[in-house]
Parts: sequence; C-alpha cells; structure tokens
Amino acid sequence: MTDFERRLRDDLEPILGSPDPREKLSAYHDMPYALFRYDPEQEYPLRREVTLLQTRLAQKGKRVTRISLAECLHEAMSSLRPMEDWYEAERSGTVEETVQTIDLMPTLLELSGLPVPAVVQGHSLTPLLARDAGGLHAAAASSRPAVSEKAETKNAGGPPPRETASEAVIDGGWKLIHNTKRPDGKPEFELFDHAKDPLDAHDVAAAHPNEVARLAKTLDAWRRMVTAARLKPDSEANQNLSKEDLERLKSLGYIQ
Repeated sequence: MTDFERRLRDDLEPILGSPDPREKLSAYHDMPYALFRYDPEQEYPLRREVTLLQTRLAQKGKRVTRISLAECLHEAMSSLRPMEDWYEAERSGTVEETVQTIDLMPTLLELSGLPVPAVVQGHSLTPLLARDAGGLHAAAASSRPAVSEKAETKNAGGPPPRETASEAVIDGGWKLIHNTKRPDGKPEFELFDHAKDPLDAHDVAAAHPNEVARLAKTLDAWRRMVTAARLKPDSEANQNLSKEDLERLKSLGYIQ
C-alpha cells in the first residue's frame, strides 16, 4: 500500500465518515490529511483511490462535492481567449522568472475578471503573458525573492522527511536553504545555483559566503515579517467576539 493510499483509507476516511468531521478538519489541524505529495506516475492511481473514497462515503449517506482546480483554471483562461492561444504560448516560449504558489490566487482572480484584494500577498502572473502581432510572448516581471518553508510533519501525517524543518529563498539566480531542524552532519545553510542546478545537487555555500550572508538577511527579514503578521492566540482574539459568534465558530470547528 502506498503512502497516499494509507493516508486516504486509515487517516482521512474515518474522519470524513464520522457524524461530524468538522472538529478534525478545521484550521487548528491545518487539514494535514488533504495534502499529498506523490510521483507523477501515481496521479491516476491517486485519482482512482479518491473516486473509490467518494463512492464509499456516498454509500454511507455522505454528500461529496469534488472541485477541480484544473477545470476552474480552464474555464477562466478560455473566457479570455481561445485555449489554442494559450497552448501556442506554452509551445513558443518559457518564463524565466521565479514565481510562487501565493501568486495563483491573484492570477486566477484576474483571469476570471474579478478584483484582487489589496491584502493579497502574491502577484498576478498575467503580466508575464502579453499579446503582440505574433501572438503571446513572455514579458518581463519585477524580480522579487521567492520564499518557501518546509515544516516539521512528524505529528501531522505528512510525507517524509518528517523530522526536519527548513526555509528557502530564491533571489538573484541563487537558492539558499536554511536547515532550521536537521540531522547530524547536515549543514545549517546550503547554497545552489538555481538556474544551473535546479535539483539542488551541488552545494556551493563555501565558495560564495557573500551570497549566503545576503540571502540569510533576506530570510531573516521575511521571518520577522510573518511573525509580526501572525494571528493572535484564541485567548486574545476571542475577547471582542459575542457569545453568539463564539458558538457559531465552535460549531464550524474553527475554535475549540
């Protein structure tokens, strides 16, 4: 049995099949059971298992709704221009700029013709595609650091490695990984030439200490920013809520 099969059947299905699964699938649990990492060749076996899970839940009287992000994206893109134009853009050129997953929401909103809230952290990727006489072509975008985070997942059922944690930033053609929780022998910082070494195979931190120091400062600034923006604990956030609001949030599983 593969890891995603075990997690679907042993972790997720008992929760979804319970009379009220909201307590376990709330913001406090980070919905760890709904997130999967799998090899590309496992996509169709995963789709099959999800379909079987949907059937079993429906047989128990559960109402199941599946939302395809691919279908949402296809509908948004085809509403702007024929899909063949997008296919031609993919065949004729590439985008060299590094983008982030937080860019997806503003991109989909703009493609759908909906306003992008000012508080959104990401940036729409639609400026990377512009139309000229020859069709679609890649357009330059403002360069900005791209930050990612790998949290410790030993208690959340996540994919291995589960007992490590790290932060990474890509900027100026370099990728720096800060291994905040690491096994013995693993360096605290690793540096990679992101363009020439996209698979992070050759650590060149020792040869470029200035880049390590520069990107470490960028990560530190990002860390301070997200710490300042962190939501208040429930004990503080709940003080201004009415009794009715508290009961409503508890019924939805958002607070305990």
